[in-house]
Amino acid sequence: TEADDLIGTMTSVAVASGQDIEVSILSTDKDFCQLIGPQVRLAKYKARRKANPVKISDITDICDLKWFQSQYKGLHPGQHKDVLALVGDAADAIPGVKGIGPKRALQLLQEHGSVENIVLAGIGSKLAPFKLNEAVNQHAHSVLLGKQLVTIETGLDLGPLTEDWSQGLALQSSRLDF
Repeated sequence: TEADDLIGTMTSVAVASGQDIEVSILSTDKDFCQLIGPQVRLAKYKARRKANPVKISDITDICDLKWFQSQYKGLHPGQHKDVLALVGDAADAIPGVKGIGPKRALQLLQEHGSVENIVLAGIGSKLAPFKLNEAVNQHAHSVLLGKQLVTIETGLDLGPLTEDWSQGLALQSSRLDF
């Protein structure tokens, strides 16, 4: 369990609480794009070398559902982990597939829906251009593992902590608006 998984679970609890809560995640980690939704946005900021607090002026992007759909036409935020598995992510040491960049990943995911389906299509030599089949077959294991590694858990059992935390959501959310 990583801090990302705790944030993912807390985000899920907040959204499922039935309260009209907007969740803003402040991070430099693009993995959080998979959590974006009607009530969830990601505020990306430029990283600093010193451990100074982040200032509002450091925020470079507010990534909400509209932003996601403009960047990844035809995909939903849950597919962002598939994009990262295909193109790679240096921050998480995910190698991706040589020859697949963001545009090709988008095309493949629009057509096949997931890396699992892309791998199956590659095994059946159904990808075009043909050389893509070989690349996907060669990297199938690392692509599937990469997706698993960038997937943020949203259903951790935090026991009483989850219940106590969700009861205080309304109070806390009023203090965290930006």
